[in-house]
Amino acid sequence: MASTSSRSARYARWLAVPLGFVISAVLVWQASYAAFTDTTENAGNSWTAGSVTITDDDQDAALFTAADLVPGSTGSQEITVTYEGTLDAAVKVYGADFAVLAPTGGGQSLEQVSATGNTLADNIVITIEGNEGDELGAGPTGTLYTGTLAGFASTHGEANTPMRYDVAGDSNMKGTFRFTYRVKDDAPPSVQGQQVRLSFVAEATSTR
Repeated sequence: MASTSSRSARYARWLAVPLGFVISAVLVWQASYAAFTDTTENAGNSWTAGSVTITDDDQDAALFTAADLVPGSTGSQEITVTYEGTLDAAVKVYGADFAVLAPTGGGQSLEQVSATGNTLADNIVITIEGNEGDELGAGPTGTLYTGTLAGFASTHGEANTPMRYDVAGDSNMKGTFRFTYRVKDDAPPSVQGQQVRLSFVAEATSTR
C-alpha cells in the first residue's frame, strides 16, 4: 500500500509540470490577446518666431565726420535702409545721443557742454529728403525735415515724434534718405572749435 502511494505521488509531481506549462501558456495567450493596440500620430510639429531685420548700406561708417567747418560749409550724403524682416513692421527714424562739445584746456580736448543757447547745433541746418507717405520708397521724393540739428534732436528724438513708416513682411522694402547740412552764414565766433554729435537711427518694431 505504501508503494502505491509513493508511485502516485511521483506521478502527481510529473503531471504537475506539463500542467503548469499548459496553464502558463493559456495565461500568456490570454494576456497577448488582451494587448491589442492602435495609435495615430500628428508628426513634424514646429514653431518658428518671425523676424524684424533692418539694415543700411553705410558699412558701419558715419554719414558725416565733417571737420574745420566755417560759415557756409555744406555737405550731403545718402543712405539706403532695407527692411528684411518676415513680419509687418513700423520703422521709426529719429535722432539719438545728441551732444554738444566745446574745447577745454587750451583746445586740446573736448567736453560736453549745455546744448542750450547759440551753439554749433543751432547753427547747422540739416535737410532730410526721403519718401513721403506711409511706406519707404526707392529714393528721396520729398523733404522730410529742414531745420537745425538742435531742432531735430528736440522734435524728432526717440521719445518725441520720430518719423514713421509702415513696411510689409518679406517685402525687402528699401528707403533712401539724403542728408544735407549747411553751416549758417551768420554763425557766431563763439561756436569755434565746438563739435556736435548726433546719431540717426532707423528702428523697426513688429506690428503683429
